[in-house]
Amino acid sequence: MATTTSNASPLGLSFTSFPKLEINPRDVHGSWKSFLSKFSLALKYQVIAAGTKKVEDADVALFTDDMKVLALLNSVGDEGLRVLESQGIQFDAADLQYGDVIDALKNHYGREESLNIRVHKFVHAQQLSSEDSRDYLRRVEHLSRSISVFKCDDHELNITDGDQKKAANQLGDKIREVLALTAVVNGLRDTKLRRELMAKENLTWNLLCKILTARGSAEDSSAKLDRTISQKDSLIPPENIKQEVASSRFGNSNLRSHRDSRDQVRGRSNNQDREFRK
Repeated sequence: MATTTSNASPLGLSFTSFPKLEINPRDVHGSWKSFLSKFSLALKYQVIAAGTKKVEDADVALFTDDMKVLALLNSVGDEGLRVLESQGIQFDAADLQYGDVIDALKNHYGREESLNIRVHKFVHAQQLSSEDSRDYLRRVEHLSRSISVFKCDDHELNITDGDQKKAANQLGDKIREVLALTAVVNGLRDTKLRRELMAKENLTWNLLCKILTARGSAEDSSAKLDRTISQKDSLIPPENIKQEVASSRFGNSNLRSHRDSRDQVRGRSNNQDREFRK
């Protein structure tokens, strides 16, 4: 069997380029979809970077199915491994396939929330104490995009014309932006900012994004400036502070001594004048 390597880079399995599975309890399905998309992109890059080899005139990927399984098991962490065990996956099985592992994870994390739950989360969204304005904005927008009623369904609407479909999607997106704008403003922690935004007559989604993004950037800059000032203050040696205090006290003492001496001279002068008048 003749085997020659083509389009191949030095192969060393590294897990650092793969994302870690982080499931958000408030959005299990969404966080799973996000992880799967990122992992699939990272996996595709690794397969291309590893290259191929020729086996009987066929290109065979050097990044094998076993390597995919190892990369996935490392990325899902302890929680994911427990889920796979509960789904009956045996890690030491010789015939363990990448597709089987993905299917088991999808069966656990991929159950999509009902439309009622997604709409409720979207309408009642509130800014969390750990969120800045930009993170909160992105979260609400993500919630709005998870609601399928804002998207054009060809079968339900019986739309076959491309222009009509495009117009329907644009209308749905406009409605989504208006509702998302309302949800974001209503859920802001800063009551003063909320009142200011409510008072704006022509507030649009794009304008809201600019305002909250600028506000978030300003908060970051202010926090960095405060830390810099605090660090500079902490660099002043305690000895310098003590010397300044001592110097101040010594200076006040000299001033009092000078005043006392001046008063004594004036007193003697007054006594001499009284003696002369007698």
